[in-house]
Amino acid sequence: MQSQTAMGFNRYLDRNIDILNPRTEAREIPAGFLNPKPVLLFVILNSILFIVTIWFINSLCFYLSPVALFVILFYSYTKRFTPLCHFVLRACWEIRFT
Repeated sequence: MQSQTAMGFNRYLDRNIDILNPRTEAREIPAGFLNPKPVLLFVILNSILFIVTIWFINSLCFYLSPVALFVILFYSYTKRFTPLCHFVLRACWEIRFT
């Protein structure tokens, strides 16, 4: 669930950059296969579903779930301003499996 949320957010956020890059111009949003608004709605609904689902695990996980969600979504921004973005990506993987 987190992977789909992160990927959808990344595609939504990078849609204007992807259209300028020959390697990424064929992705769903820049190619016109998907409208950006439903992709953003998908990300929001998956984020809510993630937090609600975590409630059934235990309360500590529930209270920490926004932190995990923030780190996962923040990675899409880190690619723009730091070459250390892969450390954030690794943190995403560690949070996902913990």
